[in-house]
Amino acid sequence: MAHFERQIQQLRHAWKKHPPTIVPKPTKQYLLNLEKQDPDHPYVKQAADPIFAMIHSTERMCCITRKRYPSDFLVRFELGLDPKTSVAWAYPTVDHTNRHDRKGHGYYALLDKSILSIVEKKPRKMFQGQGQYAEGMTEHVQQLLMTMLLEDKKKFTPPMALGDYQCVILMKPDIPNLPAAPCYEVDGPAWKPLHDCLQHMYPAHDWLGVPKSITTVDLAIRLWRFNRLVQS
Repeated sequence: MAHFERQIQQLRHAWKKHPPTIVPKPTKQYLLNLEKQDPDHPYVKQAADPIFAMIHSTERMCCITRKRYPSDFLVRFELGLDPKTSVAWAYPTVDHTNRHDRKGHGYYALLDKSILSIVEKKPRKMFQGQGQYAEGMTEHVQQLLMTMLLEDKKKFTPPMALGDYQCVILMKPDIPNLPAAPCYEVDGPAWKPLHDCLQHMYPAHDWLGVPKSITTVDLAIRLWRFNRLVQS
C-alpha cells in the first residue's frame, strides 16, 4: 500500500516538475479545434496531459484505507439487484469517463488487488453490509478494464517518423531505441487479449504507440489503470 501511495506522489511530482500553464477550462470542442490549429497552445498541452487529468480527478475516499485519492486511482462500486434472484450485489463501474452515467450512492476502493481482496472478504465495508461481493470480482474488474482497452484498439498506431506519444506498447521485451514515453510490455498473460488483437492488426511491428493528443488521454489513463491493477 505504501508503494501505491508513493506512485501517486511520484506522478504528482512528475507533473509539478514541468507543469503546463494552468488555464481556465474551455469546452472540449473548442480544445479539439484548437489542437488542429495550434498544438503547442497551453490549453492543448494541459488537455492532452493524462497525468494532469489523473491527479486532478475528483478526490474520493477509499472504503478500506479511509484515505482520499484522486478518483482515477480508484474503482467505484454501485449496488444493483440480480435480475434472477433479486439479491443485492456490489458491482464495479470501471469507466472513469462516464461519470454522468453513475446512479445512486457508490463506494470507492483503491485499484489494487490487495484492497479488492479485502472488500471481497468483508462486504460490510460497503453499503452498510447490504450488498454481496461476488467471488472473483478482482478478475472481473481486470476483464472489464481489458474490454475497454480493446474498444480503443484503433487508437494504437505503428511507429511514426514524427510526433510525440502518450505511451508505447511493447509487443516483445528488450526493444532498443524507443521513444521517451511510458512503456507497457503486453506479452504477459494478463495482456494477452490486447497483445493478440494488436498483433493481428500490425503483425510487422515490435512496438506500437498511442499518439499524444486530447483524444487519446482516456486511453492513456486506461492503460495506466490496467497496468496498475496487474502489477499490484
